[in-house]
Amino acid sequence: MLYLTTGDKFDTYTAFHTMQRDTAPNGGLYIPFKMPKIGIDEVKGLSFGACVALVLNRFFGTSLTGKEIEFCVGRYPIRIKVSHQRTLIAELFRNLDGSYSKMERRLAAKVVGCADDEVVMTSWLTIAIRVSVLYGVFALMDIAESPIDIAVPCGDFRLTMAAWYGRAMGLPIGNIICACDPNSSVWDLLRQGQMRTSIPEKAVTELERLIYATLGVEQALLYHSICEDGGIYELQPEDTQK
Repeated sequence: MLYLTTGDKFDTYTAFHTMQRDTAPNGGLYIPFKMPKIGIDEVKGLSFGACVALVLNRFFGTSLTGKEIEFCVGRYPIRIKVSHQRTLIAELFRNLDGSYSKMERRLAAKVVGCADDEVVMTSWLTIAIRVSVLYGVFALMDIAESPIDIAVPCGDFRLTMAAWYGRAMGLPIGNIICACDPNSSVWDLLRQGQMRTSIPEKAVTELERLIYATLGVEQALLYHSICEDGGIYELQPEDTQK
């Protein structure tokens, strides 16, 4: 699978590059050249491990199996709990280590083919793993094809983008609800139309992918330039609806 970056719409890179560092030589963030399509019907009846392997293989050209994933993180690393009426909560800590971050590192090491303590958790590798986990969660829920809203914490915005890409790939996701506090830069941008890029938040960087996906490469380049200068990025009123 080939990748572009948010800093250019012509140069392409291999999956190997996305596992080496967060940004390409041109300073942009890696994004798929063409998003793979995996419909919900394709994962119905599959185990969590098989879903994760399916998605990761599409992204990185690996040949992982569901059994390998299960051996890595456990057979039942995710639990679905009913909170209230039609509200479901995916508990992501019920794996071999009792920690989602450790499970994520184990999966990354399996993709890269190295020891857990040697893997570099690059930006795109992290997002790809979270997309694969979302597919595993949806397979466990065994829902119909009608879209459901999903609420995700957006501290570093990578899970938010994972939900965005999962929806683009074929998951029946409706609204993506970003859970953030009023002091978040993401909140400032979405509610007030502007944000200070000098704030040291990972979400400030990761927003570049969303801007590229919704507003195009030129706007992403503008955003990147403003971030480098620590200035204020502003959205036009019509852009907030995209």
